[in-house]
Amino acid sequence: MSRQPSRRLFSRSLAIESLEPKQMLAGDVTVSQVGANLFIQGDDLANQLVITSGEATGSYLIRGLEGTTVTLEGSSTPAPETGLVVTGVRGFVNVNTGDGDDEVTIEDAKFRLGLTVATGEGNDDVVVQDTKVGGALSILTGAGDDSVQVGVAATSESALATTASAASVQGGFAIDILLGDGADTADVHNASAIGSIVVGGGLGPDQIDVSDVRTAALILRGGDGDAADEIDVARAKAFAAVIGTGAGADRVGIVDSAFTSLNVALGSGDDDLSLQKVKARVAVLAGGEGAGDEYTDAGENSLSRVVITGFELPEGVNTPARNAFPRFADLLSGLSGVISRLLR
Repeated sequence: MSRQPSRRLFSRSLAIESLEPKQMLAGDVTVSQVGANLFIQGDDLANQLVITSGEATGSYLIRGLEGTTVTLEGSSTPAPETGLVVTGVRGFVNVNTGDGDDEVTIEDAKFRLGLTVATGEGNDDVVVQDTKVGGALSILTGAGDDSVQVGVAATSESALATTASAASVQGGFAIDILLGDGADTADVHNASAIGSIVVGGGLGPDQIDVSDVRTAALILRGGDGDAADEIDVARAKAFAAVIGTGAGADRVGIVDSAFTSLNVALGSGDDDLSLQKVKARVAVLAGGEGAGDEYTDAGENSLSRVVITGFELPEGVNTPARNAFPRFADLLSGLSGVISRLLR
């Protein structure tokens, strides 16, 4: 006769199944000043921060939310909920939240030199609004499903939402946003930079939305891999625009924008490119290796010199390929010389 499992063992297995979900643990953030530079370092837990400028030039208020503690290096006492005030910052500001699901908002702030925000792995949110950066604004997110908003007000659902309206961002000579692997979104609105605005995606489906921007070079790169990327550009002005996507069925839409040079390179997969109210002296549009790439002229475009190649739809849309379309890397290399001359 077979032995039956005991009632005690059976009840124990039920107890394991009914455990409550693990609560997200708030992180600890350490603030330090090295010379004129400011460093804000988080741990691998969930760090939530709001950083604003103080009343005096070179001063900042650093506030932790949802239980995140903020402590000045060398002190054993965390700052109060109202935040930590630091002064005398005349150099670079570096925010590194480490791994974990982090949220960082920079608002109503001025930075004399560069500002770097790095969030590590995890599902991270970065919001920058009402901000002026004298050098470069750099945002780097690691692996995870990340969201970056530059010049866009935080949504009301976010714990970081402290204002209700969109606000402009001046990125000095550059705004660089590098998205890691994962399903990422980047929204760049009401932003300007003397040299370049760059948004690049990693593996996974990326959504890049750019509007009302001014810069010398606008460089947008969808993620690699077979995931479908979406890139939308509206009311942009740039000397040169370089837009590329990797493999997958990608979509690129450009409306009401003006460039001296417009270059679009779509990767393998059945891609879709649409232009409306776009002005460019030179435009090179390449559909890539897909078998069903589609180009849509939505009207009111003014392209003085244009080469269209690699599109299967509509039939006969391609122009004679007098010039081979350069690789995406070659386009970036050529633009580096243009940017360096503009910054002299």
